[in-house]
Amino acid sequence: MLASEKGHGTIVEFLLSKGANLNATNIFHETALSVAAQTGALDTVELLLDQPGTLTDLPDTSGQTAFWWACSNGHLAVVERLLARPDVDINRPRQDGVTPLISATGAGHTAAVVRVLLEDDRTDPGHASLIGTAPLHCASWDGHYDVLKLLLARDDIDVNCEDNAGWTPLTWAAFNKSTSLMQLFLDDPRTDVNAQEHQGRTALFFAAKTRQRAVVEALLSHPMIDAAITDHTGRNAVMYANELGHLDIAALIEASVKRRAIPIV
Repeated sequence: MLASEKGHGTIVEFLLSKGANLNATNIFHETALSVAAQTGALDTVELLLDQPGTLTDLPDTSGQTAFWWACSNGHLAVVERLLARPDVDINRPRQDGVTPLISATGAGHTAAVVRVLLEDDRTDPGHASLIGTAPLHCASWDGHYDVLKLLLARDDIDVNCEDNAGWTPLTWAAFNKSTSLMQLFLDDPRTDVNAQEHQGRTALFFAAKTRQRAVVEALLSHPMIDAAITDHTGRNAVMYANELGHLDIAALIEASVKRRAIPIV
C-alpha cells in the first residue's frame, strides 16, 4: 500500500511477484490502486491495471474510487488511463452524491480534467449531489472561470438547475461576488436572471446582500432583469438592501427601476 502511494513501482512489482493481494485495503478501505491514483503515480497505476483481477472501481469508506480521486486531485494522465477501462464507472458518486466531475469542477486546478470528462459521451454533466449541487454550482461558488466556460459550452447543460435550496448557479455566482463569472451567465441566453430560490429571492437580492456594486450593476444591465420582484416576505431588492444598511446599493437599484419605469411597491 505504502509503495503504491509513493509510486515505487519496482517495489510494487516485487510484492506482486510474491503473491501480494492486489485488492487488499487499508483502514479506509482504500486499495493500492486508489492510493496510487490519489498521488498521481501513473507508472504504479498502469502496473496495477495490467494485473488480472484488479478491481478498478472498489470504493473506500466514503464511496470514493480510484477514478474519483484522480479527477479530484487533477491527475490528468491517471484520469485518461482509467477512462480507457470499460469497467470504470465515470459517474459513480461518493456517499454524498458528489461525482468525479463535481469534485473536479470544485477543485479549480483541474480544468484539463473537466475538459477530458466532458469530451467523454458517458459523462453526465447535470448529475447533482444529495444537496442538489451540480457541476455548474460548484464552478460558480468556487470561482473557476475556465471550468465554468467549459460547462456552459455544453448544449445539454441546465443553466438554471436548482440545488435543494432553490439556488441556481447564477445565484451562487452573485453570492460569490464575482463579476466575471456573473457575466458568463448574463451573456448566455438560456440564463433566467429572475430565478427565485425557495424564499423568493433572486440573484439581485444576493448581490445586494454582499454589497458588490459591480455585480449589482452587471445584473441591472441585463435587459430581462426585474428589480421589482418580491420575496415571500413582500420585500423587493431595494427594501432588502435598505434593511441591510446598504443604502448605496438600494439607491443604485432604485435608480435603475425608475429608469425602466417599473413600480417598486
